[in-house]
Amino acid sequence: MNKFIGYFILVTLILTACKRHKEDVNLYHDSTDDAKITTLTFNATVSSDAIFKKMLLDENTVVLKMMHGLKLSEKDIQQQKRKLDTLKKELDTAKIYVLIADTLIRMHKDYLQGKFSPSNNRNILPEFTFLKNWASEININENSGKFNSDNLIHKYKYLYVLESKFKQHGGKAFIAGRFTMSSIFYNSKKNKAFVYSQFVCGGTCGSGEDFYFEKKNGKWSIAAQKNDWVS
Repeated sequence: MNKFIGYFILVTLILTACKRHKEDVNLYHDSTDDAKITTLTFNATVSSDAIFKKMLLDENTVVLKMMHGLKLSEKDIQQQKRKLDTLKKELDTAKIYVLIADTLIRMHKDYLQGKFSPSNNRNILPEFTFLKNWASEININENSGKFNSDNLIHKYKYLYVLESKFKQHGGKAFIAGRFTMSSIFYNSKKNKAFVYSQFVCGGTCGSGEDFYFEKKNGKWSIAAQKNDWVS
């Protein structure tokens, strides 16, 4: 009987672990190409939680200095000071989320060719001319897909949540922004790859990035990262 109970508990634990593995984007540590490139893209696109916290505090500090400069009422100045002090305390324990778009960005098949076309040569910096090889070798198809949350190995202390699964629970929480990326496009030898990503941190804050990857000695690295747009 005890042997049966032990077996039942073991099976239950395995099933629970599998369920968490599928839902938690921070549990996967695979070494596949997609996993490595997705992680490199994410961690190069999204700034650290420390920078996010500093940005929030700096914004409120600037407002306080402006209020002093404009010689606003002492009541208003004290209110802003209290707001800044409260924010400092909240950021010590608050949950900070990064939302991940479920659907991948669709890319036009001629996206890279357009970047490195003869008419665009004047916009290509000399140190980036080697990227023309990516434009000629990478096969971009227009098929969209779903973000594979299993591929992400987190680097920073955010809570990473697929947008469709986001539910804010009790306690103070902040949303640092929304991450979106394209599929990973490879060359035929699968030693070069291209990814496009976006991170939007507010109504007027965001950027889009082109990432060029190269695999040497079995290890993927970012060969170049180019800003496509910023606001």
